[in-house]
Amino acid sequence: MEIFRTVGVEQIVRRKSEQQFVQDGAIMAVDTLAGRELAYFIANLNEGIRDVSPSERVFISQSLLEPVLRTRAEELGAELRFGTDLISFEEDPAGVTAVVRNRDSGRTDTVRASYMVAADGAHSRVRDQLGIQMHGRGAFSNSVTIYFRGNVAPLLRGRNLSVIYVNNAALRGFFRFEKPFDSGFLAINALGDPNNPMTDVSTGLTEERCLELIRVALGSDAVPITIENVMPWKAAADLADRFRHGRVFIAGDAAHVMPPNGGFGGNTGVQDAHNLAWKLAMVLEGTAGAALLDSYEPERRPAGELAVEQAYSRYVTRTAPCSGADGIQPVANALDIELG
Repeated sequence: MEIFRTVGVEQIVRRKSEQQFVQDGAIMAVDTLAGRELAYFIANLNEGIRDVSPSERVFISQSLLEPVLRTRAEELGAELRFGTDLISFEEDPAGVTAVVRNRDSGRTDTVRASYMVAADGAHSRVRDQLGIQMHGRGAFSNSVTIYFRGNVAPLLRGRNLSVIYVNNAALRGFFRFEKPFDSGFLAINALGDPNNPMTDVSTGLTEERCLELIRVALGSDAVPITIENVMPWKAAADLADRFRHGRVFIAGDAAHVMPPNGGFGGNTGVQDAHNLAWKLAMVLEGTAGAALLDSYEPERRPAGELAVEQAYSRYVTRTAPCSGADGIQPVANALDIELG
C-alpha cells in the first residue's frame, strides 16, 4: 500500500477494498464457523500499523486490483498487450530480443529492449529456459478453492472476521467472505485425520462433495449453498536460486512461490517490481550506472526467502501441525516480513 501510495492509487485501492470486504477484521481459527473459536492470530488487521506507516492493511481480490493498476499504468504511458504469448527470446550483450504472438490474430511481433523482466508466474517458462532452479519445501498439497454463494451472515454472529481458518476432523483450510456476506470462498489444504491427512484434495472432486465440505466447514445445513467455481492449485514453498540472468530479471511468483498463509505472495511480488522499476528507470535515463542493477538480487532474494519460510511456518502452525514444527522458522511478526 505504501508503494501504491507513491503512484497515486492507494485511495482507489482502499475504496475498492471497502466495497468488497469489512475493514480491520480478525484472522482467527474455528472448528466450524457456527462452532467453537480456537484461536485469534491477529485480533485486528491494522493493530499497531498506524504507529509505523501512513498506509493501512487491506484485503482486495486480484480481479478488483488489476484493473486499477492497468488504468494507472496506461495513464503513465505503458503499453499493455493482453492475449499475447512470448514465443521466444534471445539475450545479447546489448539487450534482449523477444518474439510475441497475439492469440486471436496469430500475428507475431519482434520487441527489442535493453532489459526484460519475467513475471510469468510460478511455472515460469522464462525461468526454465534460463536454467534457473527452484529449491525449498516443494509442493505439499494439491489444494482447492471453492467459490460459492450463500448467506453466512447469521453464522458470523456480528464478528468482524477477515480470514477464518477451519480446523476439524474432516478438513483444514480457511474461509473468506465478501460483503454483504452472501458470497465467498473456502480454500482446503487437507482432508481427514489431522494426524494422517489426505493432501490431494482436488483430484476427483465433485460438486456434491464440494457442497458437503462447505457445509461441514460452516457447521450448518441451514444455509442454501450454490457453487460458482472450483479452482485447483498446488500449495508450495520454493525460492529461485537466482533472480537474474544477464539482462533478464525474474520477479513475483516466477522468483518465489509460497502458500497464501500470511498474505505475503502478492506483497512480495509488488515489492520486487518496485525495486526493479526505479533502478531500471535510473539506468535507462543515464542517471545511474548499470551496476545499480546488481543490487536487485541481493536485496530481494533474502526478502523472498524470508516471506517463503514465514508463509510456510504459518501454513504448518495454522493448518498442518502434523507436518511437524522441527526445521521451520519461528513465526515472526507479520510487519517484519511486510517491511523487510
